[in-house]
Amino acid sequence: MTLVATFLYALLTDRILLVDRGTDMSDLFCEPFPNSSWFLPVDFPQSWLEGLNRSNPYRFGHLIDKGKCSVHVNVSSIPVYSYVDLTHSFDLQDRRFFCEEEQKVLNQIPWLFLRTNIYFVPSLYFVPPLNKKLEKFFPQREALFHHLARYLFHPSNDVWGRIIRFYDAYLSNVDQIVGLQIRIFDPTKTPTENVTSQVFACVLGNKILPNTSNADANEQPWAAHIVRENKVISVLVTSLHRGHYDSVRKFYLHQPTEDGSLVRVNLPSHEGEQRTDKPDHDKQALAEIFLLSFSETLVTSPMSTFGYAAQGLAGIRPWLLTRPGEDSYPNFACMKAFSVEPCFHVPPLFDCDCQGGTDPGKIIPFVRHCEDVRWGLKLSGDDVSETNFSA
Repeated sequence: MTLVATFLYALLTDRILLVDRGTDMSDLFCEPFPNSSWFLPVDFPQSWLEGLNRSNPYRFGHLIDKGKCSVHVNVSSIPVYSYVDLTHSFDLQDRRFFCEEEQKVLNQIPWLFLRTNIYFVPSLYFVPPLNKKLEKFFPQREALFHHLARYLFHPSNDVWGRIIRFYDAYLSNVDQIVGLQIRIFDPTKTPTENVTSQVFACVLGNKILPNTSNADANEQPWAAHIVRENKVISVLVTSLHRGHYDSVRKFYLHQPTEDGSLVRVNLPSHEGEQRTDKPDHDKQALAEIFLLSFSETLVTSPMSTFGYAAQGLAGIRPWLLTRPGEDSYPNFACMKAFSVEPCFHVPPLFDCDCQGGTDPGKIIPFVRHCEDVRWGLKLSGDDVSETNFSA
């Protein structure tokens, strides 16, 4: 998500994008540009990159006068490079990156080193010159991430092999694929059984999956024949924990479905905990994101970037599970998302004139607050403020 956002910014500002390969980037993806590379050269001094932090004198935020609404850079002394901190904890000065006057200064700096872990695309629409280009380049706003992600990200041979082998074995030759992406950030606050109950309420209440019959299959010798003749649904469960998979599998194993369809339940992995930057773990995570993107229907977890990436690659609006204890939607297990786009979790207030700030979700009709993060922003395909809820 951060690479899509950064590539888009480079595209809008006529810059060349070079990417720090990190620990396993080259093991995850093929190069997206033929006869070229988007990686920094291997001999680029890593220690110098590590020196790009909050205290760096060339940090963009340091160019902003604290307490003043201006950039204190003399045009005759524009620096050769600037470090832009767009991580989730960026300060008030760094947040002025999304202001037109600050962008005019940045446009004169040859090298920008940008560190980010957020999908900051929605806030680019608040910069008038960038807004004009965005409207021209992406008239279908909701498809922005979908098009760029499909263009940029091609899994490595190792990752693609995992995807194809699992797909051929468990997801091919079926009538429908339903993806269930389940992410629990704090098991102490959201027990597995509570989340599983919520998933069932969502998929059964909205007829995403068929309900089961209370009749005893042993008393209906014709039941097995109906199952073989009717629709086959493959359910792909992705989760760090196998409890959700076990519950869904047991539900469909013990009784026939009401409509006679056959439901197969699959779980590619259950690693117990997130192990970011562990090569095999990252490869498996990427493979499962792509597998989810093959779904015709997706159910995703709130605030999960894993789910955002899958729905974006798929190009479909998911059913989004509500957050436990969320006051806004206390009576709903899930809702149909109003957009395919990911959510920008930590957008700044719109305060380029230093007048105290305006809610950024109330300025542009198609930049709206997210369902799962009330203060977040995401692009909408519509200019209306309706959301489809489900019981």
